[in-house]
Amino acid sequence: MLELKKVSKIYSGVQEIEIFNEADLKVDKGEMVSIVAPSGNGKSTLINLVSGLDHCDDGSIIVDNTDITNMNEKELTFYRRQKIGIVFQFFNLFSSLTALENVLLPAELDGKKRVEIIQTANELFDKMGLSDKKNKFPFQLSGGEQQRIAIARALINSPSLLLADEPTGNLDQKNARKLFELLKELNVSENVTMLIVTHDYALAKEYSSRVITIKDKKVVPYSQY
Repeated sequence: MLELKKVSKIYSGVQEIEIFNEADLKVDKGEMVSIVAPSGNGKSTLINLVSGLDHCDDGSIIVDNTDITNMNEKELTFYRRQKIGIVFQFFNLFSSLTALENVLLPAELDGKKRVEIIQTANELFDKMGLSDKKNKFPFQLSGGEQQRIAIARALINSPSLLLADEPTGNLDQKNARKLFELLKELNVSENVTMLIVTHDYALAKEYSSRVITIKDKKVVPYSQY
């Protein structure tokens, strides 16, 4: 489903910083894989590379048998709309839009009419346990509720791959556990492949298919850390 082949990434500035050096990773269809590593080791960079928001300097990234490293910006935009959903630590909800409008937005940007996607949105709100929050604005929702809205938004286009960058980073332990429970339920019920960056190894180990880390600019099993 997802494969990184000898991916290298260097950031250039005052000095060059090498993040990955011929890193490999393979995630099978339906897996829920968590990445746990100290800050600055490249976790978010990995998410950005897989999403096409950043570009590797060498190697290839293959999603659903397509090498995204050869795509132009227009193709990458289409890829993000059609193939992946992204959940961010800080929710990134639009404050001027209701919860429902936030969830519908990616599908509307993809050219779908509201009448075609409203049922899917309603089903997602039911799964998130937020059926009574559809007309609320983000400031009227708790952090946990906002994050669930962000997950619903990421799933509205039925992506093959869900990428989550520290989705529990702004949640307390109780809500962090609830969120991991929800992600696992969606992973199983929707058969959505997931790659999750998290600082919480205990939750990652409990709910994920496996836990990986980044060591010496490579992606390795967490047991090797």
